[in-house]
Amino acid sequence: HSGHHNQVRLNRISRTGYNGVDVFGPHTVVEYNHIVEPCFSKGDCGGIRVFGNGNLATTTVHDIVLRSNIIENSVGNVEGVKTEYRQPFGLGLYIDHYSRDVETIDNTVLHSTFTGLLYQNSTGAITGNTLYNNATGIHYTGQVNLAGAPTDIDSMSGNILFGLADNAWTLALDGGTLSSSDHNYFFHPFVSKHIATGGWDGRKTFDEWRSWSGQDAGSHDNWYE
Repeated sequence: HSGHHNQVRLNRISRTGYNGVDVFGPHTVVEYNHIVEPCFSKGDCGGIRVFGNGNLATTTVHDIVLRSNIIENSVGNVEGVKTEYRQPFGLGLYIDHYSRDVETIDNTVLHSTFTGLLYQNSTGAITGNTLYNNATGIHYTGQVNLAGAPTDIDSMSGNILFGLADNAWTLALDGGTLSSSDHNYFFHPFVSKHIATGGWDGRKTFDEWRSWSGQDAGSHDNWYE
């Protein structure tokens, strides 16, 4: 891959205690991996985590591609921690702490206890991913979460965000911004206000989201309940 000199490809990674794959450097491609039950003994981790440093301008973690990975059942085990934190905290794709220009492309993320895809204080693009039945724990959270004021996504297109749990949103904006979003499927057959733009009080229906954001003119809501 032009410009990318680190590659993690074609692995099956099963029941890692913490992150399945951890990325701490630039110009890296992680693709065609099958990751099952990551975060088996630890919480606050993911199938693939990208972790930067400093700030978005100076970070040494940039130009990352996460493509065509399948991540299932991220556990986020919190046994033994203080009671007030005892809620499963497993993520699928976890892009964090000033990671710049991270592309997430054609990944499939199923049944994570916390969220399917998180960008936190990070930037990039989200294209062609399928995020199904994530947020299976007790957090109110999304299939896709954009958190932290520096977070900006250039483009979110061709994705399927499919929530099933009562506490699962499709998209959650928690300080992050979405510059362009279209041709996505926002599906939740049980909750009508399934897009959150700032916590519980910012919940919106798909139509309210389109009106509020000016985005997703060519996207779709669920057509059945």
